Amino acid sequence: MKKQLMIKLTIIIFLVIGLIGCTSTITDEDLDDNIDLNDNDPSEDNDKIPDSEKTRILDYSVTTVISIFDESNIKVGERTQQGFINDINAERYLITGSVKSIYNEPLRNIVILCRFYDINGAFLSQKSSKIPYIPPRDTERFSILCYKSTTMYFEKISHLEFEIIST
Repeated sequence: MKKQLMIKLTIIIFLVIGLIGCTSTITDEDLDDNIDLNDNDPSEDNDKIPDSEKTRILDYSVTTVISIFDESNIKVGERTQQGFINDINAERYLITGSVKSIYNEPLRNIVILCRFYDINGAFLSQKSSKIPYIPPRDTERFSILCYKSTTMYFEKISHLEFEIIST
């Protein structure tokens, strides 16, 4: 009985520590940085405004999908956990989030570039998601899948950073 309790407590502690920093939310107040991207000044070329000043990542979450096997080592299902969980049966990470246009014109061919780093901050790999069109001042959802079989250093990923670019 004590052994089961210790195992449950260890799992809870692991989950709490593992989830710290894996979810982020930006409020509308954070977006109000007094930048008017369309001040109608003919001397300023709006195409030269960096993409990072036209959009913001509002929120994101990371979900680890872990395979469940029976005693014969046959896959019988899946379970999910929040955050980057280093489990031998983890088969993919799903990163989902929202990107908001803070620009007064439509944005086209926006790419959400997600870079993965290890615990020491060393770059490991990157994946991306393309959003073909974002209406002015609107919000769009994005998702990025990282499969263990195709993502280098999958088991070493500890955190991520986003960059927004247009093609």
